[in-house]
Amino acid sequence: MGELTVPRLNSTDDSYVLVEWLAAAGDAVDVGDVVATVETSKAVTDLTAEAAGFLSHELPPSSVCRPGDVAGRLWSTAGEALARPAAPPPRPAEPVTPAPADASTVITRGARELMQRHGITEAAVEALGKRVVKQADVESLVGAVEAPGVPLPAHQRAVAQAVSQSHATIPAAFTVVKISAEELRRRRRSLGERTRTAVGTTELLVAAVAALRPRFPLFFAKVRDDLAVTTMDRSDVGVTLDVGRGLSIGVVHDEVALDPTAAANRLMTLRLRAMRGTLREDDLAGPTIVVSLHTEPGVVLAQPIILPGLSCTLSVAGMQQELRLDADGRPVPHEYLYVGVAYDHRVINGADAVAFLTALRDDLETRPTDPTGTSTSGTNGV
Repeated sequence: MGELTVPRLNSTDDSYVLVEWLAAAGDAVDVGDVVATVETSKAVTDLTAEAAGFLSHELPPSSVCRPGDVAGRLWSTAGEALARPAAPPPRPAEPVTPAPADASTVITRGARELMQRHGITEAAVEALGKRVVKQADVESLVGAVEAPGVPLPAHQRAVAQAVSQSHATIPAAFTVVKISAEELRRRRRSLGERTRTAVGTTELLVAAVAALRPRFPLFFAKVRDDLAVTTMDRSDVGVTLDVGRGLSIGVVHDEVALDPTAAANRLMTLRLRAMRGTLREDDLAGPTIVVSLHTEPGVVLAQPIILPGLSCTLSVAGMQQELRLDADGRPVPHEYLYVGVAYDHRVINGADAVAFLTALRDDLETRPTDPTGTSTSGTNGV
């Protein structure tokens, strides 16, 4: 049999209050288990078991106790512990030293954890008017602060499921490069004049990404749960579509993705279908890589999730402006954007991510040339 004695908790109080038992009579406790809470004039302190056994209560809750008092005993069996007579009523004499008038409400550890879990403020528990707030007191407030929830819409539940699965299963890393928009602007203007099609930065990026698959096959790979990786022979580029009806990922297929003009027409079709709610299964099926657009004004950087089964997702932020010095040393405005790649670090290493983004940046910043050496304004010969 062992004893659970009240230790001296500070140098100013000669008596304390046993606030509550956290372990019931007859419970099995181990060394170091918190079995009760004791209040001093300054704080509430945990009372821990110094030996293992089955607990009996020698003092009831709200008892005044002194250092060295036996608050409980530890027995060899639950039967011995439960056979002990009921604890006597609280000692009426010598109350705990009163706290200063301006002292705040004392909140037990269990009560505070429950408050944090349910978002209950200290003002709410102080309104109970209790000097010591216990877990049971907070439980009485839980129902009052938790209003009935509103279920998420179906499309958002699908997003939530994908996000949860991605964060739970894919150890992602993220790398970003800064890309000048000067050549992108020239290409857009030239393609628009030649094809009478509105080609934007997104279409040029899709074409440049699709062209990198032969050099960087792991970025277009399918990843199974057992970490078996299947490289693909197609650059089917998924592009995020958000037209106010929920996020979707439309697919620009391989033979279209390599041509910025064809990609522009395909993306326009996908956006119109998304607005009308008429996206088809083949519009969304089977991307081998995804480009996540965050091009709203003021967005500098965004880290996307990786869809389960894919190895990476690219992100494109909004256009930024900065001043640069021209050849004559004069400040001139210059546009740029950040392009990043979030990648499954089990499959792709950091050096490979840097090489992939560097190749993408070089393609987008460099004016291509045709076989005769003449400068062109197309991408990949387009």
